[in-house]
Amino acid sequence: MTDLAFHQLRGVIGEGDLHPGGVATTEMLLAWLSRYLQEGSMVLEVGAGIGNTATRMADRGWSVVALEPDPVLFGILRTRREVTALNVDLLSHTAPDPYDAVVAESVLFMTDLERALSHIHSLLRPGGALALVDAVWTERVSPQAAVEIHERSLRLFGIPVASRRRLTWSDWRRALGGAGFGELQAARVTQPQASTSTFSRMLRFGWRLVRHPRQALRTIEFRSKVHTLVLPEGALEAWAYLGASGPSQRAGDPGAAAPSRYAHQKVESGQESRADAAT
Repeated sequence: MTDLAFHQLRGVIGEGDLHPGGVATTEMLLAWLSRYLQEGSMVLEVGAGIGNTATRMADRGWSVVALEPDPVLFGILRTRREVTALNVDLLSHTAPDPYDAVVAESVLFMTDLERALSHIHSLLRPGGALALVDAVWTERVSPQAAVEIHERSLRLFGIPVASRRRLTWSDWRRALGGAGFGELQAARVTQPQASTSTFSRMLRFGWRLVRHPRQALRTIEFRSKVHTLVLPEGALEAWAYLGASGPSQRAGDPGAAAPSRYAHQKVESGQESRADAAT
């Protein structure tokens, strides 16, 4: 247990939602999806972790298949009776019937992006939805610096903070369009302010400390290392995205597959604000 990575330890003590924006971002993604899905819709979650998002989707009446290749996190995910949990990675997964939607929260940055998007596209029905949130690099970071930060964070925490390749949001949009996804919604995400009091957070941590003392203390050790990972100012940003599957497009034409309705939003402190919209 002492050799667990940071995200594994957080999972063991019951802390999920580690993606940018946390629960607020998840609720936004699910609200976006709910416009296109109905009760009984088939949804695949990639890298489901301990199953928080998968359970929320099941609560909406969707039929959820949750993939989690990590054996530690899968051990917790499999206890979620509301979902079908599979201990496989994305590229190993096939399905007898196409999915209506695929959800990925802070997962795709660790993959070969173009290959992963192509496989997701193959798993979806025509017009099926892809909802994701990920941290991405900005132009302020050089490709070499991205590699160094990726490797250092992987050594420190057992999981990197962002992709090894310096992929900006423009690069992601090109990859999404090239794989055949048309952009329905996009939102820049910032971390929401804490919605609970310091006292409540202390009580919650105290409860976890009693239940999992060694693992809870190890998370404190990991957090103490954060200051040793020096990131250039503005090195990373996070984006949430909803796209619809269509014909594959040229890699340099990210908007070619986009449907007629497009919205661009910014999400801050858990709130949505429309920056611009065109119909």
